[in-house]
Amino acid sequence: MSVCATVLKQEEHTQSPRSILVAYDGSEPAERALKMGIEVAKAFNAKIYVVYVVNIPPEVHMILTTGTILGEIAREGQRILERAKSILDKEGVQYELITEAGDPAEKIVELSEKFNVMMIVMGHRGLSGFKRLLIGSVCEKVLRHSTRPVLVVK
Repeated sequence: MSVCATVLKQEEHTQSPRSILVAYDGSEPAERALKMGIEVAKAFNAKIYVVYVVNIPPEVHMILTTGTILGEIAREGQRILERAKSILDKEGVQYELITEAGDPAEKIVELSEKFNVMMIVMGHRGLSGFKRLLIGSVCEKVLRHSTRPVLVVK
C-alpha cells in the first residue's frame, strides 16, 4: 500500500475532486480489486465509481434498444453490484454504482475520462494461450488505452 500511495501523491495535484474507478464484475479478482480500491479511496479521501459493464458487441448493441432488453441489462447490473454495495456500505466510503453496456475495456476507459479519475483499479483475469489471442483481455486493453494510472490486482 505504501508504494501505491507514494506514486499517487506525485499525481494527486492534477485531480480535483479525488476519485477512482473500480471495474467490477462480481468475480474473485474483482472483489480483491474492490477491497484495494477501498484502501486507496480511504488513503486519499476519494470517491469510488464502481462500474459493471455488460459485454455486448457493438453490432448487437444497435439491435438491443427495446425497453425490455435494456431493463434486463439494468437488473443484471443491479444484481452484480449489490454485493459491491454491501461491502462499500460497511466501509463508509463515498461511492457511485454504474452499469453500462458495451465493450468493457472501452467503457472503463471512457468513464475514467468522463469522471476524471486519478486511477483505475481492476482485477487481473488470466486468459492464456489461443483463447487470449482470439478475444484479448479487458485488463490488457485498458492498460494499452487508458491515460490514467491502472492498478491491476491479482
